[in-house]
Amino acid sequence: MPQPIRQQDVVVTARKRFVLTRVQEQRASWRIDGAEIKRLGETEMEKAMVYLFPDQVKPLESRMMSEAQDFTLYVDGEWKESIFLNDIDPLEVRQVLVYTTKPVDWIPVGLSLRRGSCVIYIQTR
Repeated sequence: MPQPIRQQDVVVTARKRFVLTRVQEQRASWRIDGAEIKRLGETEMEKAMVYLFPDQVKPLESRMMSEAQDFTLYVDGEWKESIFLNDIDPLEVRQVLVYTTKPVDWIPVGLSLRRGSCVIYIQTR
């Protein structure tokens, strides 16, 4: 029978993927506070979004190859092309809301789906 070998304590540190939770009252599929983005320490908004939402936000190269890989982006209520995601300073973000299209009525009035399968709303003010 194998015997356990006792050794000294080992401390392991690593970056852990953010646990996404459903927020019913906001009707968003996911909501992230700006503090979470600041804590991530990423200086480029695109890299932060790809890290936090890997299923919804693909790298720019993938998004440009297929419209299905893209997403609809609103910044402070204004529609923007997703290629301008890096124009947003991660330190100024107050919250990020991701609305999936299922069910369709989850997307708030005024935020229409233009590309891809989700709407990403970023609030900076």
